[in-house]
Amino acid sequence: MHRFLSAILLLAPFWAAAQPDTRGREFWLGFMQNASGTQQISVRIAAEQATTGTVEVPLAGWSTAFSVPANGVVSVAVPNIYEVTGSESVLDRGVHITSVEPVTVTAVNYQNQTTDATQVLPITALGTSYRVDALEGTATAYQNGTYIFRSEFMVVATEDGTEVTITPTATTTAGHAPGVPFTVSLNAGQTYQVQALSGLTDLSGTTVVGTAQSGPCRPFAVFGGSMCAVVSCAACDHVNEQMEPVNTWGNAFHTVRLGNLSAWGYRILANENNTLVTIDGGSPVLLQAGQLHTVLNTTQPACINSSKPVSVSQLMQGATCAGTGDPSLLLLQADDRMSTSARFTTLTSTQANVYHYVSLVTHTGAISQLLLDGVPLSASLFSTYPGCAGLSQAKVQVSPGTHSISSPAGFLAYAYGVASGESYLYGVSNRMAEPMDPDTVICSNGSITLTAPIVLSNAQWTTASDPGTVLATGNSYTFTPDHNDVYRVDGVILPSGCPKHFEFQVGLPVEPQLNLTANGLPTASVCQFSSVQLGTGSVLDPQWFDLHWSPSTQVSDPAIPDPVAYPMQDTWYKLMVTSPVGCGSAVDSVLVTVQTSNIFALRTTTADDSICAGGITPLHAEVERVLYSDAFEGSAGTWWGSISGGSPDAACGSVTGQALYFNGGGTRSATSPPVDFSNGGMVHFALKIGAGAAPCDDAEPGEDVVLEYSTDGSTWNLLATFAEHAYPAFTQVDAAIPPLGPSGASTRLRWRQPLHSGAGQDNWSLDNLLITRYEDPTGQLSWTPGAALDNAQSATPAATPTGDTWFHAQVTGTSGCTYADSVLVHVAPAFTILPINDTTRCGIAGTQLQAQVSSGTGIQWSWLPATGLSSATVANPVASPSATTSYTVQATNSWGCMDDEQVTVAVSGLSTVAATASDQNLCHGESVNLASNVASTGAYSIAWTPAALVQDPASGAT
Repeated sequence: MHRFLSAILLLAPFWAAAQPDTRGREFWLGFMQNASGTQQISVRIAAEQATTGTVEVPLAGWSTAFSVPANGVVSVAVPNIYEVTGSESVLDRGVHITSVEPVTVTAVNYQNQTTDATQVLPITALGTSYRVDALEGTATAYQNGTYIFRSEFMVVATEDGTEVTITPTATTTAGHAPGVPFTVSLNAGQTYQVQALSGLTDLSGTTVVGTAQSGPCRPFAVFGGSMCAVVSCAACDHVNEQMEPVNTWGNAFHTVRLGNLSAWGYRILANENNTLVTIDGGSPVLLQAGQLHTVLNTTQPACINSSKPVSVSQLMQGATCAGTGDPSLLLLQADDRMSTSARFTTLTSTQANVYHYVSLVTHTGAISQLLLDGVPLSASLFSTYPGCAGLSQAKVQVSPGTHSISSPAGFLAYAYGVASGESYLYGVSNRMAEPMDPDTVICSNGSITLTAPIVLSNAQWTTASDPGTVLATGNSYTFTPDHNDVYRVDGVILPSGCPKHFEFQVGLPVEPQLNLTANGLPTASVCQFSSVQLGTGSVLDPQWFDLHWSPSTQVSDPAIPDPVAYPMQDTWYKLMVTSPVGCGSAVDSVLVTVQTSNIFALRTTTADDSICAGGITPLHAEVERVLYSDAFEGSAGTWWGSISGGSPDAACGSVTGQALYFNGGGTRSATSPPVDFSNGGMVHFALKIGAGAAPCDDAEPGEDVVLEYSTDGSTWNLLATFAEHAYPAFTQVDAAIPPLGPSGASTRLRWRQPLHSGAGQDNWSLDNLLITRYEDPTGQLSWTPGAALDNAQSATPAATPTGDTWFHAQVTGTSGCTYADSVLVHVAPAFTILPINDTTRCGIAGTQLQAQVSSGTGIQWSWLPATGLSSATVANPVASPSATTSYTVQATNSWGCMDDEQVTVAVSGLSTVAATASDQNLCHGESVNLASNVASTGAYSIAWTPAALVQDPASGAT
């Protein structure tokens, strides 16, 4: 195995400028003060999927539910008391929106002649560092005093414990001086609005940054604008725009034409020192952090590029400059933030003559793909940008109501409306990032060290496959990978305590050399219809690698490293190995050449595979001879009896080349010629039943394929049914033809689809078909071990093994191909009944017999005759014959092996014996006469004891 070098890796997440979501499931917002007070505040909620949700002011206890149909928009009114008024006070007026499915949200703050709207960012797009874009207000004297409409911005907290540092660029109403930071603490749902002290100052450039104690886990929303802004000319209008976090600012922007305005403006806000900005490719403009570059009274759209990320806003000017409308502020979307679909709704007004528009930016080459309300826009509406190529812009007047925009190439869109002394302007975007996989894949089978991108406290390492097991603690983890996994480090950032999570995808690399083998060799030559063992010299665990052998239909399992292949002709077997996590791939091939043959396989059987010691069992060797085969290449074989409704074609696929494809409108069948199946046989084929669209149309339930046989050509018998849903891809089928005896000498096979819906429907295909039968071999046959056979060259030898024996048969065909098979014969241990001694029954009592065997358990006993026995089925019966009897006992063990033994039980005629003495009391030296009285029907003998004291011990009287 080639081992990769050890690696020490410091991997960071994707740090490039993010593209903030504009579609989501959770939003936080607030409504800034509108001039002298709002008349109506509301949110417009648009959804692609039907959804439900809630709009609430949680800290005030107000909430309402909403429901949006698919591709619909709904307006939800928020009570006016939740408008945020005044400056530098913490208020419980944050608005919270949640939805089951993703939505886009537009916030509308309406007052007659001072209306504005802004697209609201979901919580996933919020951050912890902002620079404010606002506008100056106005201060106008009138007979009773002076009214002041101030520049303003607002912070909305999403988490408890939020702490922000604000550095204003102008003196605030509460007296915070420009350039002097101050800190504010907020909880989730609280708002903090800041207004300028003077109506003639602008809070643009103010920074709002989360403190280290607050950390990155407490994002917040920032909105900027003015109570009633003045942009270079008379008349003011409320301005309300949500700010984007500085880490999501962009480097390339395009301004747009605005409706029927005779002039408009734009401005560029820098966040970093020494930011160079070019407009239409002109001379660079140098901006420092917080500095603005403003262009007013322009009539031409511009393209803007910067060396460092900037925020670009487009301005509507006062009616005396623009001819109509009123001031408005819009943060433009960077060029890389295009959407592919969006919906927007025009705003209402009390004025009779309100003109609604949408301005669009798209790729010049994709103008024809841009649809408004499902209708392509005329190319004549679009103009290119004089200062840069690639994008074009258009302004389109729209009717009041809801509209849709779509283009697979992407677009930028801005909705707005103008009337006498009134305007609104907001972005139309519909982006939602998909969950990202780990950014970097580490491919190694050597030692590696993973390190958290930032310093974490209480860091713990786990894996996605086993999250409950802690592998290590600390900011680094060194190990040698043995499988693919996602390694995860979790900890907290100090001093905020914010949790942080990083992931590292680690994978095993694919070895470049696979070293494929066939039957253990770099190449192999096999007989036709034989199997081949494929393999690889590399360690390829399919749990960690994706494996694919081809042609897949010729191997037992294309997804394992060592499948068995079944080649019909010379074949290159290819293995593709791919890392599922992106750690490379490799391809290798191995050649298998095939010798032609008409034998598919050899089959060995025995009449009895378990015999008794000394027993005999017949063996049988049969070849499975190939009678007919067809791969359907070009045309079907001429040997077919008939084919209806099908022809060779690859329309529904094939194993290789073409298959017999059934597509006809009438009968669909294929019938073989007569075959002698007296001794049985097999049929092998690959079957596919359509599961998709034409020309491989899905067969419905009941439209199965059947295999039938007929011994007379008229009556058909079912062999197998192939369910329509079970063969969506070519599947190997091996169907047995039972031995049919003499009646099967002329048997036809038929494949048929009894039901289908007509031509072009419910398709199916056959491929690589073989018809075989079993017969005795005609080639050279030999059995081993031959010593236990009566004829080792016979197809049907008699076997007399002395112990368990594998009998191996081998046949060599005329082509030189060799086939082998084996059959195991078990031999029972030696089994006999031990000898039983003959015995005699004396008196009236019986005598117990005892039979025993040399081996085995579960013995069954049988005694004959049963006369005089207490039981004829036990090993130890009591025998009480009335006359001498010979018994035969038979024992049968669990194998069925038997033995028998004989025993004779004689019956004695002697019934009683009495002994007497002439004197039972003698003096020393005296003698006595003894006598016996014997009752017997047969001969007998007498013996006195002790014999030494008796004159004649064998005499009846002595």
